[in-house]
Amino acid sequence: KSRALRQAPKLSIKEFQISPLGNDAFLKLQNDGEKATLSSLDIKGRPDIKVTSAVAGHIMEPSTDYGILLQINSMGSIKRNFTIELTFQNQSGVVYRQSFPLAYDAPSKLKIVRYA
Repeated sequence: KSRALRQAPKLSIKEFQISPLGNDAFLKLQNDGEKATLSSLDIKGRPDIKVTSAVAGHIMEPSTDYGILLQINSMGSIKRNFTIELTFQNQSGVVYRQSFPLAYDAPSKLKIVRYA
């Protein structure tokens, strides 16, 4: 388990921008570790926000960025009051999950979901 955590991709949020009207937002992920394949991106705490970019199957090479567009389905506006949960795997097939609460600058601890 400790070896799998040492070899884990190191994904982080490089940038998060909300449009002036609050109808959509741009999220930029950065990979500072080994190659990662994104499986899913879930929004926790705001069921009215949807991901408009294709996430599943996208391969993030080391030292690269990936942009994701988020849109709101309701009449409200996007604020930093939700959590983004990423599921991804490394080249060995180990699946990881990590949460990024946007109200805070620090992500949650990386969790191993499934070993290869």
